[in-house]
Amino acid sequence: MNKLSLKLGIWFLVVMLIIEIFLLYFLHENIIDTQIQEELSTLQARGNNHRDVLEESYRPETLHHIALMESKGELDVIITDKSQNIIINSSEVDHAIEKILSYRLKNVSRNGEVIAKRWKDEQYISIQLLLTL
Repeated sequence: MNKLSLKLGIWFLVVMLIIEIFLLYFLHENIIDTQIQEELSTLQARGNNHRDVLEESYRPETLHHIALMESKGELDVIITDKSQNIIINSSEVDHAIEKILSYRLKNVSRNGEVIAKRWKDEQYISIQLLLTL
């Protein structure tokens, strides 16, 4: 009788550990996906705020202020014209940024579009916004 209860106890423990590992793995994956989506939404909202400010007051002082404010933070802002010529930037433009600037997107919505979503492979996550003056 003791051997049977010991075997059942060990099997129960093994099954419970497998179930816990399985559930924790999927919980972790879901939390990571949710966090990534929140970060992308925050990044897009911040870019939209910059776009709104520039639409209200597109002056060299405003451009300089945006670049200056973002130069001290984690976000790099690069404002280009329709030909992808840089008007102002908050940080140095490296090869990874030049690659992103070379993307040609058509039909960008007013809310913007994430153009470098592969956060595991890319150095930057980037959003392209359309400014209408």
